[in-house]
Amino acid sequence: MTHALMDGVLPLPRKGDRLSAAELYEKNVIRADGCWGWRGVPNACGYGKTQNPFRPADVRTQPMLAHRLSWLLHRGAIPEGMCVCHHCDNPICTNPEHLFLGSHQDNMNDRGRKGRASGGRTGPGRRDRG
Repeated sequence: MTHALMDGVLPLPRKGDRLSAAELYEKNVIRADGCWGWRGVPNACGYGKTQNPFRPADVRTQPMLAHRLSWLLHRGAIPEGMCVCHHCDNPICTNPEHLFLGSHQDNMNDRGRKGRASGGRTGPGRRDRG
């Protein structure tokens, strides 16, 4: 099912309809100068999450991270084993200009350079591990 955009607003889907990946993204992204927020409920670490729009309708899968969905829609495939990392360090940001591909080690190195390696993330989205 595909809905046409009307004045940049998607009509509400009918019960039983599935949104395409682009429709799902547009329904939940909050475009602003700088970071683009995500309307959906974040996961325990503060990252935006959504249903996986690429799965068959009758298959249950883990939610997809919103910034990964953004990368797929704006940049294309994510090579196996690669992370979609944030230049901005804002876990709910989905602005493709703020995202880059890197290995897990690249992501850890970026975290260390920005001073987040020893104490981890603080503030909203930090999960107590004690």
